[in-house]
Amino acid sequence: MNVQPNPAAGGAGGQQLAGPQLAQALNDHDRAKRSTDIPLFYGQPGRDTIAARLLIVRINDAGAIANWNNDRKLLEFKMCLRDKAVGWFEDLIENRINVDDWDIVKAEFLESYELKYSTKTACANFTDLNQKSDETINDYTYRVQQAYKRVTDKKTGCHGCRACYHRRRSYRGRNKSRRNR
Repeated sequence: MNVQPNPAAGGAGGQQLAGPQLAQALNDHDRAKRSTDIPLFYGQPGRDTIAARLLIVRINDAGAIANWNNDRKLLEFKMCLRDKAVGWFEDLIENRINVDDWDIVKAEFLESYELKYSTKTACANFTDLNQKSDETINDYTYRVQQAYKRVTDKKTGCHGCRACYHRRRSYRGRNKSRRNR
């Protein structure tokens, strides 16, 4: 058997990397791989580990890191779909929606899977927020910020109800002793 050296792998004629260069190249590769690792999406709230909008953000960020074009983003997106989400994608094809256009697929995905809140629900959820006993101040602050975004969203947001106004004021004066929990 006659085996030819592979120049791309550092064989004869290829450039070999020295110890520190090789370590840096491996670290760069590992960092890029972790940064572009897209979580699976099942289309089932109890099973999904990421919200629909955050999945789109993650794919766009991975695309920026790895220089993906829209075709590659679409491919990576399709590869992360499982179970009901695969059926959703197949329905797009059956309904003659252009599944080769990342922007169209992204919009359809968000329309189907992004949580929707009415003004009343968004307000009620915001005014009922309390820090959980095992929740850090950072986690609580994040939940408050997400609820506030829903309340102030132009489509469904609150238009200045009294309960939200008082809740915003009381949040500013938050008990600082819980900050380092």
